[in-house]
Amino acid sequence: MRSETRVETRDTPFLIVFGVIAGFLLWRGRVLPLAAENGPLENLQIAVLLLAAGVFLDRIARLAARIETPRAAAALAYSLVLICEPLIGAARETTFGRNLGLPPQGVTGVEVALSMLTLALLGAARTIWVRKVPDRLAACLRLLRSPSSLRIGAAVAVFALSMAFEKGGLGLPRSEVWEEIVELVAFGLILRAAMLAGEGPVRAA
Repeated sequence: MRSETRVETRDTPFLIVFGVIAGFLLWRGRVLPLAAENGPLENLQIAVLLLAAGVFLDRIARLAARIETPRAAAALAYSLVLICEPLIGAARETTFGRNLGLPPQGVTGVEVALSMLTLALLGAARTIWVRKVPDRLAACLRLLRSPSSLRIGAAVAVFALSMAFEKGGLGLPRSEVWEEIVELVAFGLILRAAMLAGEGPVRAA
């Protein structure tokens, strides 16, 4: 069986760009209120999350064209689940920052719309998974070893680290700037997961 190409080296330029952005924001955070409500960091976080959702949509459209293939169907169902992460994240950041400039009723409307969309996507994913994926256990194991899954796992770990900065846990100092920057890195990993959606496992089974 042909070995899958390892993807870690392709992350290097992406990580360098995000590292430079994070370093610049940390440096500017000494003189600018970056972590303020509706501030630059929250706006950038929402932009990254919406970009990730857009990339996921592109991958979903490509996979939907090959839905009759079991592997493509499994990847499509999984991508429909993964796209919920940036959507939920965007709703969360909108709630905290009121970044859309809408009145409270408008923000609530956006939250409800994103929640309904998330439920619809999860329902579609379940339908495709049940009807189009014959060997679901093998497909599940393959998807859990996929490049996207590895980045999503890393994003969850990084987001947990941001919560430590928020609460002052794990011996870390409480810092709003560090919390928001680390969250931005987590959202960047979700964007990277979207860019790799539909690719096979890092190693062939």
